[in-house]
Order: sequence, then C-alpha cells, then structure tokens
Amino acid sequence: MSILFKYFLKSIGPFFWVILGVIYSIFAFRQIQELIPIMESTNIDIADFLILMLLGLPIHIIGLLPIALVISLYYTCYNLSVNSEFVGMQSLGISLKLVMRTVLLLSGLVGVITLVFTIFINPISYYKLIKMQQNILQNQLKINFNAQSINVVGSSLVYFQDKDNNNDLMSNVLIKSTDSTNDLIIAKTGQFNFLTNNYLEVILKNGLILDSGKDRVKGYFFDEAKIPLKLPSANFSLGKLLEQEDRWYDINYLIHKSPILLNVSDFVKIFSKIDLNHPRARIIILELLNRIIPFFSCIAFGLFAMSLGIVKPREPKNGNLIILLAGILGYINSLDIIRRATITSQGSPFLIMVPPVIFLLVGLLLFYYANKNKSFNLYGILKLFKLK
Repeated sequence: MSILFKYFLKSIGPFFWVILGVIYSIFAFRQIQELIPIMESTNIDIADFLILMLLGLPIHIIGLLPIALVISLYYTCYNLSVNSEFVGMQSLGISLKLVMRTVLLLSGLVGVITLVFTIFINPISYYKLIKMQQNILQNQLKINFNAQSINVVGSSLVYFQDKDNNNDLMSNVLIKSTDSTNDLIIAKTGQFNFLTNNYLEVILKNGLILDSGKDRVKGYFFDEAKIPLKLPSANFSLGKLLEQEDRWYDINYLIHKSPILLNVSDFVKIFSKIDLNHPRARIIILELLNRIIPFFSCIAFGLFAMSLGIVKPREPKNGNLIILLAGILGYINSLDIIRRATITSQGSPFLIMVPPVIFLLVGLLLFYYANKNKSFNLYGILKLFKLK
C-alpha cells in the first residue's frame, strides 16, 4: 500500500464515516416508520426490533456507500486544494494523474464492498428480514385467536372449543361462511397454516361440510380438508408481507424466487438454460445489472468528486458542490427512470448501463480540464464555450 493511498485513506476517513452515519440515520428513520405497523400489531421485544433493523441495514448500504464516498472525496480533495497540499505534492513530483489513480483505487475498494453486499449479503439479509417479519405477525395472529369465542377472519367466522399452544392444534372447530355460499364446516381438530396472497389456511380433520343450497342442505364427510380463508384487508402488515412472495417469477420452471432473492448459483442456473427472448428474462438481466451498477457508480463518483474538488487555493467558492449534488441527483433519477421503463416496457435492460458510462465519461472530461488548468472552475468552462 503506497504512502499516498494511506494518506488519502486517513484524510477521507472522518468525512466518510460522519456522512455515512448522517445519511443512514435518515434511512433508519424511514425504516422505523415501516416497522411501526408491525410494532402496533405485535408485542415484539427490543431484541427482535434491533435484529429487524440490523437485517434491513445491508439493503441500504449499496446506496449509502457511493453517496458517502462522493461527498467525502469531494471535501477531502477540496480541503487539500485550499490548503495548497496538492501544490506541495506536485512540487515533490506527485502529479494529479497519480492522485487520480489513488482515488480510483480507493473508489474501487468501496465498489468491491458494495458488490459483495449486492451479490452475496443482500439476498440472504432480505430473505431473513421478510421471514422474520412474517413469523412475528403470524405468531401474533395465532395468539389473537381465542378459544370459546367467535373469531372473525374476512368473510368467515371461526369458533373452536380449545387449543393446544404447543402445536396450535384446535379441537371442535366450527367455520361459518358469511358470504353468498353460506357454508358451515364442523371438524374434530384443526390447525392454521399461512399461505401467500394474504390467505390463511385451516387444515381440518374428521369433519362435515354442510352446503346450503336453494332447495336443500347437502352434507359431505371428510377425513382431511384444507380451507383457505382470506385475511381482512385491514391486516395491512401481514397482508403486505405475505404478498411479497406473490411477486416471485417462475423462469422456464428453473427457479421460483423473487429477483432480489437470487444468489450466484441461481443466476448461473438461469443463464445457462434460459431463453434470453423469454419475457421474464429482461427482469433477471436487469436485476443482475442493478447489482453490478453500484461498483461502477463508485468509480464514476470518485472521479467526478475529485475533479470538482480541485480548485486554486485563492479561488473563491465557485459552486462546485452544487454541481456535484445536481450531478448525483440527475444520475440517480436517470437510473430510476430507465429501470422503471425497462420493467414496464419491452426496452433492453442494458440501457440501465448508460448513466454509469456517461457519468464516467463526464468525470474523465472534467478531470482532463481540471488537470490542464490545475483547477475546476465553472466560469472558466463557460468562458471556454463563450457563454459568459
């Protein structure tokens, strides 16, 4: 590790961690708001709450790291310029091109960290987060079912005489439908099973179904029956979480996972056999590119931030920070627009790589200008094009 790299690593460290902490606190506040419905409907303890927050952290890291990198790099380079340290480096034979290579190496290191998160950690963390939320809500819903009382589940009324809390086995179960079917089901035992699409399944054994027709009542005995019950729409938290699995895609019957849950072996399995003309193939390709983009974003952001941070020591502030923030917002918005357009239309998923490539080229042009003039100045660029 070169002395220059160590110097930059030491200089950027305080800015990086402070900015990362500030930005994460904003995301953490939003995450707490998302967990409020679960907290209101369940009695989770502080340990489970902290685990939920921890599992949600990797999902935000891929966006937080590039933003923290670009802002901290800009301030580091700006302070080095204002304090004439870049001038001192050049007097020692350290050119801005060598500094640029060091910045790109540092940006690449952060990019590799984001790549590890997007490829390996995020799918596992997101899966555990969703499953833990589901388990908390499902357990709470089981607790809310009371013996020897009428429990309302959507358009059905559920009654049972007793329940074994060890295995959730209910005895002497009665289910009455209040919709147009007006069916009545009686069973000796029953158990709950949670399904996707916001449905609760009751597995009944040794019972009778009474079908009330127009003219007469028909009875059907059964050894085992699985009765799906639609959960009420008011149960927002559980319904929302269970419907996460409803968005899973079945790609040529090879895999049955939401794209965000795919791991490396899943991608290899899909791309080794899938027809790339398959309508769902675009979604999988887009998901893979979305996981790679943060790496290129870190490289482009590093070059962009360094170029704007190079100023002359006696130059007044020239709005470079505003240019930097406007560029980041434009980059993020363009990614979001292309991502949405790719999902809703038949456009190529590879269009998502256009913003990183453009941002990288702009960063190279800005560095070329800053290196040539030993400073980046917006007014100088305007004069160059005779706009000012």
